[in-house]
Amino acid sequence: MKILVLPGDGIGPEITESTVAVLDAVNKRFGLGVEYVYEDIGFVSLDKYGTTLRGEVLELARTLDG
Repeated sequence: MKILVLPGDGIGPEITESTVAVLDAVNKRFGLGVEYVYEDIGFVSLDKYGTTLRGEVLELARTLDG
């Protein structure tokens, strides 16, 4: 199962880190085979790519499981 992780801005990175830690524990316990794909959105993406949400990220979101 591949999950797209988009930390975003503000408290997003902190919340995302905690959420991934919980998912890691569940994944370890139940052997779900979770894999993470990290991408930038928000101001980080704006600084790097000139847009807050790249089309490539949107397309990737459509192809992954979560």
